[in-house]
Amino acid sequence: MVAKRILVVFLLAAAALALAAPTVDVTGTFVPNGIVQISITGQDDETCGIEIRDPANSVVYLNEITLSNGAGSVQWRIPSDARTGIYTIYVTCTISGPTTRTITIMQLVGGEAKKDYTPFFTTLAVAALAAASFVIARRELKG
Repeated sequence: MVAKRILVVFLLAAAALALAAPTVDVTGTFVPNGIVQISITGQDDETCGIEIRDPANSVVYLNEITLSNGAGSVQWRIPSDARTGIYTIYVTCTISGPTTRTITIMQLVGGEAKKDYTPFFTTLAVAALAAASFVIARRELKG
């Protein structure tokens, strides 16, 4: 009975946190010199801090806005010498709390964005090795 009460309290707390988080939409052209638009929806007149970190975890953008009618937005021009890779956008609002988003900055090659598939192939290789290890371990346990 006590376990059920604890579970209910935990689920209600988790639901409250999920509902309280601000909504953050990130749009734009994710290449050097591109513009990133960060739109935030939260509570009216709350202050939100926006921080963007590059793949080396260095802060590349820092700003603070006050939401008007529960909404606000900022723009960030990606520097021409920006590193390619995954950038993390942290948004923390005084009432709604924190939210995190990521974007991938790609390099331009011949005027088109060139996608880096290295993370995909790395994940695929790790999954293949894990599957092979599982098969080998299973054979050894049977034999």
